[in-house]
Amino acid sequence: MQPNNWDITSDKVYQNVPLYVPEGSAELYRNKFPWNKFVNIKEFAAGDGVETVSIDALDPSAPVEVYDLHGRRLGSDLGALPSGIYLVKQGSRLSKVAR
Repeated sequence: MQPNNWDITSDKVYQNVPLYVPEGSAELYRNKFPWNKFVNIKEFAAGDGVETVSIDALDPSAPVEVYDLHGRRLGSDLGALPSGIYLVKQGSRLSKVAR
């Protein structure tokens, strides 16, 4: 895997990466350091984001591997983990699971 060469203090980031801010607050960000360094400030509505969540039954006979959102393997027992969002792999199927 190639390392990420984006330095957050680099002008390349401020020129190419959009900054998403709550609707109605773009002017505040445009006038406040360091946010005013971003060229592309976009507003989003408070309701934007996850709109639906579906629950698919997992096959209990298939082996399960549970990972955190950083890709670290946590084991095979989702029920033993604290509440959170996990990646669950069964065979070739990978799902995000909230518990």
